[in-house]
Amino acid sequence: MNTIQIPNTRRNLLLQVIYWGITFAAWFIFLNSFSRYHFFYIEQAQLFTGEINTHISGWLAQYLTGSYVQHFAVPLVGPIILAFINTFIAGLTFVVINRLGMKGNGMILAQLVPVCLTFMFFNHLYNLEGTTAFFLALLALVGTISVKPWIARFITAAILAPLLQWFAGPVALLYAVAFFLFGLFREAGWGRITALLPLATASGAAYYAAITGMTDAMSLAFLPDEYFHHNAQPDKLIYAAWWVLWGLILLGGWMGKREIQSAKLRILSFAVSLLLVLGIAWQGTLRYGNAHTTLLKQITYYAQREDWQKVLDLTKDNRTNYLYISYRNLALSHLGTLADDLFHYPQVGLLGLLPTWDKSPTTSSLLSDIYYHIGDIALAQQMAFEGNMAQGNGGCPHLWKRLVETNLIFDAPKIALKYIDLLAKAPHHRAWAEQQRELALYPERIADDPELSAKRRFFGGEQHLRHFYGIDFDIRLIAEHCPESHAAVEYLGCLFLLGKDLQGFQALLDKYYGTPVLPELPVSFQQAVVIINEKAPENWAKYHITPEVAKQFDAFRTTFNRNRQSAALRSTLLRYFGDTYWYYFTFKK
Repeated sequence: MNTIQIPNTRRNLLLQVIYWGITFAAWFIFLNSFSRYHFFYIEQAQLFTGEINTHISGWLAQYLTGSYVQHFAVPLVGPIILAFINTFIAGLTFVVINRLGMKGNGMILAQLVPVCLTFMFFNHLYNLEGTTAFFLALLALVGTISVKPWIARFITAAILAPLLQWFAGPVALLYAVAFFLFGLFREAGWGRITALLPLATASGAAYYAAITGMTDAMSLAFLPDEYFHHNAQPDKLIYAAWWVLWGLILLGGWMGKREIQSAKLRILSFAVSLLLVLGIAWQGTLRYGNAHTTLLKQITYYAQREDWQKVLDLTKDNRTNYLYISYRNLALSHLGTLADDLFHYPQVGLLGLLPTWDKSPTTSSLLSDIYYHIGDIALAQQMAFEGNMAQGNGGCPHLWKRLVETNLIFDAPKIALKYIDLLAKAPHHRAWAEQQRELALYPERIADDPELSAKRRFFGGEQHLRHFYGIDFDIRLIAEHCPESHAAVEYLGCLFLLGKDLQGFQALLDKYYGTPVLPELPVSFQQAVVIINEKAPENWAKYHITPEVAKQFDAFRTTFNRNRQSAALRSTLLRYFGDTYWYYFTFKK
């Protein structure tokens, strides 16, 4: 029986297609499973408007990055795009070292370059344009070494190096050094010396970019630090992909002259290379994967989509992180159960309701959400503005939306339109922006918008320097002007309880209890009333303390007195009354 013989060339091509297809699938599965919410986080770290500034170094890499990062807002798109880029980077790296004669395990070792770039991708301070720029540099390198006449090759490299500085930033140096190292093995005599020419033109272009202000500092014109947040110190890992590429070229040149004849040794070399890449990927992911930030990225993702039940589910067990607890309490308030269920979850004091502003984009965004929810529109606007300034890189779409909303509430449609025009340039925020444009062009329609019209009533037209008199003053003002919204007064009451300020809490009751602002007391408020009037239980009826609360307090007091001298007092009360204000008031600092 005859068998079909596949020519070696076609078989090798088929094997390569299968291998690179598997590579793409592996990258996609890994990125989607490990970094799904990181892609959404990155999309919110910039607003891409399509504007091009050719007066800065690396403008093309910046533009290309923004053009694809904006689509990270769509599920699965981010992992697909980055898997495609990583696969091509590995493929281009293999082309370079394969030209030096390194075959077989070169396809595996080439994966080390995207692996190192992915470690940086995990860091939210890394600008993905660094990966884009690396891709452009590899494209230029492969294109250059493909030019046949040696003199044309060197002229092309000498011209491409400064162009890369303009188009992609400091990867021009990466390209020039890689071209020189490649030339050490492929050129002879004067060819090796002339291979230094692109290095000279790249250095000159970098120096020119620094002195003309195309980059912010001399070091940023030469080093990959340019692709990291300029207000932060990058980890040395940012140099890893550069060194790995240069190292692979040296290894490829050395191994290309020493072909392994034994089939067993080739298999062993392949296996060792595979284990090396997988081991580095595994250990690097454990070290640099920032798994501890995954929860925060999930929380912010669902909070921005106002899926408050999901936010509550993600944060319900956290006991120490102020940000997570603040998001949990915000979710409880949106769900209408903050004052009833406050102590059903671990609390850490005032910072669990209003965290301290540390000028970071994350805290600014959270505080803006909290202030907007309770109706302190001026502070919500300030935090959105500050968060965008701290974010840089075009600002955060979520915060730009907040600036649109607050300016519409403050009857400043012209300012709102400025922000609307920015958002309308981003395809995944355009529909929302156009809806708000109608309100900005026809401000009288705001009265028909249930959310904006309600928020406008919160400040009642009175002019005050918000937060100048304290957050409690702001919230009292909000409560008086919009009594049907209980979020503000419940937040204020919970602030008093968490701060153990029973005098302030009593003043709140004296002013608002029995009014539309606070027609009845939620559970935690009732428990606080019981403490205040412990020696005068006849006052409980005034505040309509429920029989369930009264019975539970009697059990708490009995258990406390019975175990007063016991070392297990705290653990006993935690077991039976850990979800009450009485336990918090007694034991929490």
